[in-house]
Amino acid sequence: IGDDSLFIGSREAAPTKADETDQDALERMQALTIKDQRIGCSIVSTASVNVFRVHETRVEIDAAANDKDLDYIRRDNRITDVVISSEQDAIENLYSIGKLIGDLREIHHVNAVRLRSLKLNYEPAVYTRAVIERLGELNRLAVVNPLRLEIETQFLHSSEIKQIHDDRIKALHNKGITVYNNTPLLANINDNAEEIHRLAHTCRKIGLEFHHLYVAGLPLQKDWSQKHPVDISTVIDIATRVRRDGSGREIPRYIILTELGEVDFGLTSRLSEENGGMALKLLPYTLEYFKGMDPTYDWPPNVRIDTDGKPIIPVAGLVNPAGFFMA
Repeated sequence: IGDDSLFIGSREAAPTKADETDQDALERMQALTIKDQRIGCSIVSTASVNVFRVHETRVEIDAAANDKDLDYIRRDNRITDVVISSEQDAIENLYSIGKLIGDLREIHHVNAVRLRSLKLNYEPAVYTRAVIERLGELNRLAVVNPLRLEIETQFLHSSEIKQIHDDRIKALHNKGITVYNNTPLLANINDNAEEIHRLAHTCRKIGLEFHHLYVAGLPLQKDWSQKHPVDISTVIDIATRVRRDGSGREIPRYIILTELGEVDFGLTSRLSEENGGMALKLLPYTLEYFKGMDPTYDWPPNVRIDTDGKPIIPVAGLVNPAGFFMA
């Protein structure tokens, strides 16, 4: 109260985004999304093709990672979370993943493992009773040296959620396994407030944690969003609708993924117009942050440093015709 910087003014009323879905585009994105489930973005060099550093405390590893790859994790006790993904699906590599998790249990500072499995959406029947039992065995909920197992999946549209998803998620919950949904925002497919509100409500109804709504930056978004960019005003409208009409447990984080890491839209980042496109200032990161993980690190060529030492990087797939920014 009394801090004028908290008030950034009014924005002009934006045209209401129609609650319509390009069904052909949705089907193309559905086919494309399961081709390769790895994000493959590393903010610093790890000297391994199977290990990706995505945050100071989190790495993503390929299901084909070996013991030598795990040495990278062993050497850094800041790493607490490991995401395991593969080109196909984590469930298709459950045997090798079981061995990986066994090795990760021996690394005392790792306490959470997440499997990326889009088949939980598109082929939920592969989650048989035997598979769920095996996942339950890998989930170690203990007071001493716990290793919590989680599942990360992806729904592009509320119409994808069926009764079988409800059944499988409840069965996983009975084994103490939390299931997360990360959704990329795609113009003409799900970029309207009514659809995201419906998706958030349906996720909450079946016990699926709506974790991230990716505004930009995921591999699936790059080609599509260059041709069909997302309007920043639409993101604000979506956040307003979900916050106003949804349960507090339905609210996702609005995330932009960059080569320097993830930031929250409008909270830990600032958008601006630059050279005819959009630029993003990343507030959490400094050169010291990256050098702490890789002493040889230097800024990529496309990064500009602001006067306060914070990096500014071009970001694709976003437009701002109304000229309103979350300052």
